[in-house]
Amino acid sequence: MDEQYALIYFDSSIPMGLTCQNIRRMNVHWNNEIELIIVLNGSLTVSCNNRLITLNEDDVLAVNENILHGI
Repeated sequence: MDEQYALIYFDSSIPMGLTCQNIRRMNVHWNNEIELIIVLNGSLTVSCNNRLITLNEDDVLAVNENILHGI
């Protein structure tokens, strides 16, 4: 994973956070919240629920809470 990222905090009344990262690889993990993976350019393959999903530029994948996934 590239260590350069932007972390954006919202007002505490909005239950959401945003991180923008340049990711080449991310170990399998899960989150306690929904994660949106948005491909800004290029493509990547996501492992999600024992399936491989290829995402291309402008694709969006919503990963539900407590679902194992990785890139």
